[in-house]
Amino acid sequence: MSFYIFKNVIYIVEGAKLILPTRELKILNNIENSPYKKKFLQGATLAPRALVFFQIREKKEKYIIIDSDPDILSRVKERWDFQFQNKEIEQKFHFETFLNIQLIPFHLKKLNDVFLPINEQLMFSHDFLQQYPKAQGFYNEVNSFYQENKKETTKIDTLYDNLNYWNKLQKQINNKSFLIVYNASGSHLKAAVIDNEVQKVIVGSENYYYSTDLEEEAYYLSAILNAPNLSKNIRLIKSSRHIHKRPFMFPIPTYDQNNPIHRKLAKKGKTCHVMVQELFVNNPKITSKKVRILINRKLMKIKDLVKQVVFV
Repeated sequence: MSFYIFKNVIYIVEGAKLILPTRELKILNNIENSPYKKKFLQGATLAPRALVFFQIREKKEKYIIIDSDPDILSRVKERWDFQFQNKEIEQKFHFETFLNIQLIPFHLKKLNDVFLPINEQLMFSHDFLQQYPKAQGFYNEVNSFYQENKKETTKIDTLYDNLNYWNKLQKQINNKSFLIVYNASGSHLKAAVIDNEVQKVIVGSENYYYSTDLEEEAYYLSAILNAPNLSKNIRLIKSSRHIHKRPFMFPIPTYDQNNPIHRKLAKKGKTCHVMVQELFVNNPKITSKKVRILINRKLMKIKDLVKQVVFV
């Protein structure tokens, strides 16, 4: 039988007063921001989704024919119920992104197709768009729908301004070779590494990301962010489903290739990515919960290593 010693300590988290076991209070009293806190960024506001998400009906040499994405339409708010079929756009306006539900620990299950009216610098340019009449015509149509249905109080005048809110779309032009992504909300962290040289992915606002040219750093971070003790301790400092940058309220150190524990975490992170990819191939409907069960032994080893570098 386990006994916990409680202290009448007022610990305020988001306005809530907590009384916690001594060992949990010790964790909270040792909170220290990670240097990664400023480096991880929230993705772009790729919304309203019904206006820009699509599925490909047919590919041609320079064009694609697109329809509304039925999965997106099934969850769309009535005000943004916009449907299209057999629309033609130039290939260069076809980008890929992903939704929170497609992210599981150590793996991204699926990418979504999205139309973005931007140039090579991920910026909107009337002069550039005019060179591509099919994309320009489609953008004019969806932008008109946006302007007719947006709230009167909003100061975001165009669809592009909404997509690039706070410059979160355009700044992704600086992304490096590897992306580490994790969910902005939920009960558990889910993180995965994306090879940005193979898949040029635009990250949406449901997720946070950091880019690096160091493959080992990417897998090191994915191991830590998927560690069960990090998710457990984050729940101590949040009163809702929102995660945002709370992982970095704990002192996750910058990757050091000369640190043997860091190298072990990177190696285990990469091994888990391979394992979960194989699990997904055998069962495309696999859930995050099932993944954690099947790789539990690996997660327990990661947990022990994370305890040594983060929760000392």
